[in-house]
Amino acid sequence: MKPENFFRIAMLKIEHCRANVDNTQLLWGDEVTLFNQLSAEEFEQASLKYINENMVADTEALGTAIFALGKSHDRQFHPVYLKVIRALINRDLNACYQAAIAIENFGEQVLFGADLFTSPELVKSRLAEHLVKKGV
Repeated sequence: MKPENFFRIAMLKIEHCRANVDNTQLLWGDEVTLFNQLSAEEFEQASLKYINENMVADTEALGTAIFALGKSHDRQFHPVYLKVIRALINRDLNACYQAAIAIENFGEQVLFGADLFTSPELVKSRLAEHLVKKGV
């Protein structure tokens, strides 16, 4: 299974358990089995491990792993999101954008409505401002 597919399943499970959102109709075949085998905590830990091990690699699945972990809405991961932004602001704007959205899930403004697809430079600017604000 491709990592990005694993983290899509992780996102669905985490969201199912943390926000009581049932998106299981989006699963098919073996995905249902994996969804039922692992707990939200196991998916969170797998996402966290992947993020920590792949911040130096250029991988498409990194943004998906961050997106999945962000569904936890758990402040304990806040330092991880800041670390992602600091490390990747000049290399992987998608991963940074996902980290910013995860931070915004706590109610903290980062992007102030800036969109990655229509204004990537504004997103980068807002990310940099957030790092300065946080002293990172």
